[in-house]
Amino acid sequence: MKKKKLILYIFFLLLISIGSFSYYKLKDSKEWRDRLNPFLNKTIGYAILPEEVTYNGGDKYDPNGFGNKVQIPDKYHVLVVDSNHSKEQNYLTFSGGQSPEGKNFGKVIHKGTYVYKLEFVSWEDIPKKEQKILLDKSGR
Repeated sequence: MKKKKLILYIFFLLLISIGSFSYYKLKDSKEWRDRLNPFLNKTIGYAILPEEVTYNGGDKYDPNGFGNKVQIPDKYHVLVVDSNHSKEQNYLTFSGGQSPEGKNFGKVIHKGTYVYKLEFVSWEDIPKKEQKILLDKSGR
């Protein structure tokens, strides 16, 4: 009987510890909460990506820099227009690297603020309704 109580006590402490850690670790991270939230659905959105990406906090890409230091692309902070609710727009922050020539637009699959996937697309691949909203909001 004492062994069952001890196991139950340890399980309860473990559950409390994991719950407390999760709350304090993730309370300021909306991205993680969105990722783990079972009630949010994945959404497809479209974004205009920067034509030039900076690396390591604002540096330009150095093709000879592979031996000297790791070149990590800075994150995008862009407006994403969702395709299923064309009125809904989010500013999302995510990494993607340099876009291929002629494809500086992104098809973003996201769940709230958590970005699952970025696909580089051309302007013609974006639905007309979202193109209009992107043009209006970006000032292009």
